Amino acid sequence: MSFRAVIAGVLPPRPGGASVSLGQIFAGLARAGAAICVVAPTTTETMSGEGDWYAARNPELRVLRYWVPSYYAEPNKPMPADIAAAEDTHVPRIIRELAASFEPELLVAGVESIGHLVQPLAAELGLPWCQLLRGSPTAEILSGSYDADPTAFLERLRAADLVIAVARYMAEGLEREFGIAGIQTIPNAVDLAAFAPRPPPGDLASRLDLAPTAPMVLGPGRLLERKRPLDILRAAPRVLASWPETVFVLAGTGDQQAAIESFVRERGIERGVRLPGWITPDQMPALYHRAQVVVMASSEEGMSRVYLEAMASGCPLVASDIAPARELITHGMDGMLFPLGDHDALAGRIIELLADPPRQRALGRAARQAVADRGIDRAVADYGAVFARLAARGRKR
Repeated sequence: MSFRAVIAGVLPPRPGGASVSLGQIFAGLARAGAAICVVAPTTTETMSGEGDWYAARNPELRVLRYWVPSYYAEPNKPMPADIAAAEDTHVPRIIRELAASFEPELLVAGVESIGHLVQPLAAELGLPWCQLLRGSPTAEILSGSYDADPTAFLERLRAADLVIAVARYMAEGLEREFGIAGIQTIPNAVDLAAFAPRPPPGDLASRLDLAPTAPMVLGPGRLLERKRPLDILRAAPRVLASWPETVFVLAGTGDQQAAIESFVRERGIERGVRLPGWITPDQMPALYHRAQVVVMASSEEGMSRVYLEAMASGCPLVASDIAPARELITHGMDGMLFPLGDHDALAGRIIELLADPPRQRALGRAARQAVADRGIDRAVADYGAVFARLAARGRKR
């Protein structure tokens, strides 16, 4: 694998599935022999403690950070002015400097929100460029929930030399609805060795203050409006009425935190809810191994890592019936779907699974098999092949 790429995107320790996935893919490309430089934001908060642990653990990869006041967590909404100003200042400057010192053969916009900076830089430097579609705002545009004018974004997709989506529904929807053809799909991937069925660690129950035999319903992911974590908690009272020892664990942080805490107090369900905050990627497998049921209630997703992590871990997954979930889950065979926003139906699915451990195990086994071809190594090879072809076009220029 031989090409030189500058990628503007996101990396750990920024919270979120896109950061984890892109961090694994970019590091994998560098280990496979590609020369990769990633330009990514960071904050004072996430650089405290261990500092840039991601760069330290991946020395094959060149990482250049720029400072932002906070992370942009909702790409389907307007970017705050202070974050936009930081990106508009630092990303072009760094990439122009790299054009002389690093001599890239292609540029990559690792997330949708940064494509507007990469496109003109590619034209200025005479380089081909690629846009990666990770989720927002692509998913919102296709679902009809995007509340801004998508014209400029769609025109960038038409102008890109290559567009790669993490889910088939995105490529098919953009062609069907907007006539944007030729989008490639490289499915989102997961480390199948890290996320594999195994017994939970012995100390996890005490860390979460769980009784050893208490059923656990896990809701992983950012606590954001589009993830609909309150839908999970609205299902909790009915579940707790049938299974009083059940504990709902919402693992994540986000702007819905205060609303969640208020809801828990108002409904008097503190005993059955845990809010451990952000869980680092290396700690997530233990949570899946302890869970009897994993729930995702999102209204939009690209192709959620939670789907893949839960299924690879052999967990029965219950997800809202949206396009990316339907692309991955066959209802009743390797997971379960429920109508978006129907928390009563969600409660019924959870109760059904808690009452039937053999069904839990059967769905978990089928789920693991369903994602057996979604390993990170395959994704790295697929990205490497298409980037190498694009870089060759750049050399011909």
